[in-house]
Amino acid sequence: MTYTLTTVLLSLVLCTNGGKAAPVSEYRIKAAFVYNFAKFVEWPTDPLPSPSPPAPFVIGILGKDPFGTEIEVLEGKRLRNRNLMIIRSDTIEELMNADVLFISASIKGRLTQVLERLNHRPVLTVSDTPGFAQGGVMINLYTQANKIRFEINPRVAERAGLKISSHLLRLARIVAE
Repeated sequence: MTYTLTTVLLSLVLCTNGGKAAPVSEYRIKAAFVYNFAKFVEWPTDPLPSPSPPAPFVIGILGKDPFGTEIEVLEGKRLRNRNLMIIRSDTIEELMNADVLFISASIKGRLTQVLERLNHRPVLTVSDTPGFAQGGVMINLYTQANKIRFEINPRVAERAGLKISSHLLRLARIVAE
C-alpha cells in the first residue's frame, strides 16, 4: 500500500477547498470510515474462479439509513478491484451477499437474530450504535470529544474468517462480547 493508515484516516476528516477546511457532515465522515475499513480487512479467498467481470463490492445498509445521500459519493468507486455498490434494505435476507454490512440503530431489537442469520459469514459488520460491538458487531463507530472513533471486536471478525489489519487494531478501542 502506498499510503499509511494514518494518512487515510486523516483524509477522512479533512476536506479542503482552496486551502480552507470545509465543513463535513458526521455521516459523510462515517461513510468514509466504512469505505476505508474495507481496505484494512482481508477476506478469505474464494476457491471458485471469479466471474468476469467481477461481482460488485457491496456495502449493505440494514434498517433505517442514517447516511442519506452522504454515502452516495462512494457508489461506483473501486474497492478491492471491484466496483462498489450500495444496497439498502430492512431485511437481512436481501443483504446476505454484502461484503460490508452497516447495521443501523433501528435494528437494535433484532441484532441477535441478524447476527445469527449471518452465521459467521465473511461479512464485515459495522454500526454506530452504543453496545453493538459488545453485542457481536465487528466495528462500531462512536463519538468522543467531538471526534469520531471506532471500537473493534476482533474475535467476531476472526470467527467470520476476516483478518483485520494490525494497523487498524492499534487505532481502535478493543472490545469483547
